Amino acid sequence: MNSRIIVTFLFGPEPFHLRRESGTILAKRPVTDDCGTWTALGTERSMKRLATPLTLGVAIALTISILTAGPAGCAGFSDPELKAFDQATTVYVATVRRDGNQSTAAPVWFTMSANREQLLIQAHKGSWKDKRIRRGSPVMVWIGSLNGPSFVGRAEITKDAAVLDKILTDYPKKYTMNALLGPSRESFESGDRIAIRITPVKQLPAGFSSAPGTPAPAI
Repeated sequence: MNSRIIVTFLFGPEPFHLRRESGTILAKRPVTDDCGTWTALGTERSMKRLATPLTLGVAIALTISILTAGPAGCAGFSDPELKAFDQATTVYVATVRRDGNQSTAAPVWFTMSANREQLLIQAHKGSWKDKRIRRGSPVMVWIGSLNGPSFVGRAEITKDAAVLDKILTDYPKKYTMNALLGPSRESFESGDRIAIRITPVKQLPAGFSSAPGTPAPAI
């Protein structure tokens, strides 16, 4: 595996990592968790040409500028969120109504994608989740309880075989009532149930509360 952290810069507006992957130098901030985007700076050969103090300093300054700009919301699940998922049996999901206000957050069963970067849930066709997500509604998710860690996510209805298989494999192991209440392959194939993939877009502040009928947080 040709990918490892090769240096961490601890000065500037925010510390950041540099790493090498397949001959390309990548940079990412912050260093405190797995959130952040790796940005390609150039090939290893081209970066070696910047080895003099002056040119390396210019490259570092440019890197700090690129990384400090960063995304408006920190995508990806943090370590505390992943731990909360491991301890939770349900998540609470709210959608956004046409007037821009939050819906009532409802508890739902869940699992996660194989790489633990996305949340996977299911719903009945024709439900409010189905209708609102089809028109582009983001979702607000609370992990474990309405007092748990929360985030805004981009939701998409999918027929991806890997998503369906993950739900159909994990739900029976996790939920004893799945045989009666959970989805089946037949219900997915008939369209009675839909699979929903949620990608985190923005972490919400600690203590953020569900407030049906009030404006949803901006992405």
